[in-house]
Amino acid sequence: MDPAQIEALLDGPAGTPPPGVAPNLENPPNLQKIGRGLLLTCLCLATVAVILRLYTKVFIMGKLRASDGSIVIGWGIFVGYAATSWLLTKVAPGVDQWNISLRNFESMLYVR
Repeated sequence: MDPAQIEALLDGPAGTPPPGVAPNLENPPNLQKIGRGLLLTCLCLATVAVILRLYTKVFIMGKLRASDGSIVIGWGIFVGYAATSWLLTKVAPGVDQWNISLRNFESMLYVR
């Protein structure tokens, strides 16, 4: 394939649309606002829960246990997951594959 054919392929839809459906690559319907709102809500609730637990254990009960360390590790893993999920919401939450260009689909598969 020559470079012009590769560019045309990358600018085309990432999937084959169903019969009678035209791809909308410019402004496809999506759930970006809902996805980001839900992600931020869950992240805030998890952070508040961890802070309340640690506050209770340190200042009210006076001692920490191994389970408290594991909840902090779990929270850190969730924050990492939320960060990668936030990057994915730039491309395609709730967008059909035929409404995403192959170029954007490739960038969604490989977070750079």
